[in-house]
Amino acid sequence: MIKKLFFLLLTILFFPIFISAQCVPVNGCINGKGTYTWESGNKYEGEFKDGLFHGIGKFYYSNGDIYVGSWEKDKKKGQGVFTSFDGNSYDGEWLNNKEHGKGVFLTNDGDRYEGSWIDGFLNGYGNFNSIDSNQYSGNFKQNLFNGYGTFIWNDGDRYEGEWLDNKKYGQGVFYSKLNIKNGEWKDDRLFDGVSTIYSSKEGEEGLEIKFIYKKGNVVDTLQ
Repeated sequence: MIKKLFFLLLTILFFPIFISAQCVPVNGCINGKGTYTWESGNKYEGEFKDGLFHGIGKFYYSNGDIYVGSWEKDKKKGQGVFTSFDGNSYDGEWLNNKEHGKGVFLTNDGDRYEGSWIDGFLNGYGNFNSIDSNQYSGNFKQNLFNGYGTFIWNDGDRYEGEWLDNKKYGQGVFYSKLNIKNGEWKDDRLFDGVSTIYSSKEGEEGLEIKFIYKKGNVVDTLQ
């Protein structure tokens, strides 16, 4: 799910450099507007300054990828949209050819991330929605859930609390239809806290059993 999204991001950072190329008009590729075409099939259409991509322009990659947006001294900077040949896209802010600032990433099968980026990575606050309706809203660091966040599964289960590298880690509460787990988590497991299970049997509504956890193990049961 989220790992697939991060793998797709790697394709955005590729910027090919080729020696053999031509410009129309010739002067336009120094200062002004022009079209710069490589023999490989890559093409840039847009504004130039001092012989560099500078201003608004479109870069067509030979594999079918396209970038449309702002450039500064041959690098993507400012607002821009990158669309890969297979339908993945990023729409947002750029700096030094990398996603940086606020942006939206969409995969070709419907996963969506909207939020903060730093130096090409998901960093800061963001919202992730998968095609199968799982949702995460919270903090990211280096493309992973880190810090405080809320994950809601498509069956309605929910975790609110702290994360470390995509795992529940720290203080948090997990809610499901018949179970609440509250306390300190480590490596996706309740470490110190209480797990309360509610009865679903007819005539036993309201009954509950509490399991007391210490260091990852059940040490007591309250009924």
